[in-house]
Formats: sequence, structure tokens, C-alpha cells
Amino acid sequence: MDTNVGEKEDKGFTKVIEIADEVIQVIAGIAASGTEGVAAMSGGIADGIAKRLGRKNLSRGVKAAVGEEGAKIDVYIIAKYGTDLTQLFKEVQKNVKNAVEGMTGITVVEVNVSTQGLSFENEENLNEDNVEEANEEQEQEQKQEN
Repeated sequence: MDTNVGEKEDKGFTKVIEIADEVIQVIAGIAASGTEGVAAMSGGIADGIAKRLGRKNLSRGVKAAVGEEGAKIDVYIIAKYGTDLTQLFKEVQKNVKNAVEGMTGITVVEVNVSTQGLSFENEENLNEDNVEEANEEQEQEQKQEN
């Protein structure tokens, strides 16, 4: 859905400015991912398709809908382990609201933040072999307990 930001009449000529919801999603995604404590944005099927096509999905983990009263935005993040989640949510909400309103002029009435997981510092150092080893060790421990 495209959003009319404003209409101006100038000597009988009407100018209409429209902003696509996808643009709002990109602005919100960049603002959220730049917040300290956000390890990554949580993507879905569309993100997987974009990766396969070699594209970076800047709207990853964001849904936006603009209605009569303004924009409602849902943000799905992966937080860094040890981060105060309550404070992180407030920061993400503030950053997304300020970025979208500042760049589009559209009033943001709602920013909902959901944590889809936690990221651990050493997670980046894990490769597939290490993950398989850890899973095998865990299975063996469970068998020994039974």
C-alpha cells in the first residue's frame, strides 16, 4: 500500500507524494539494526529468497502498515546476550519512530518489538562441524542420563 504524505495544489495542479510501505520497512530496519544491543534482524522466507538471489534485504525483520491514523510497525530482532531487553526495546522503538517520522513525515503510532532469539559472542566462531560435535555430545549426555 502506498501512503499519501501530502497533497498540494499549485495553480490548479495537484501534487501527490506517495511513500510505499516497503520504504518505511527499510527505514525502520536500518534504524533498528543500528541500535546497540541488536545482533541481527530476524528474517523469514523473503529473506531466504533475497539471500539466494544475492541481494541484501534491508527490510528484514520488519512489517509496516500505514492507515488513517499513522504507521504501525512490527520489528523482529535477535538480541545480543546480556543486553537489558527492556531498555533495548525502548531504544529500538525510539530509533525506529524518530527515523520513520523524520524521513517520511508519517506519524508512527505503534512500534512493536519482538525478540526472536539471542546471539552469543562466540556464536560467530562456530562452524557447522563444531555445531554437529556439540549436538552429538548433547545426545550422548542425554543417553547416559537415561
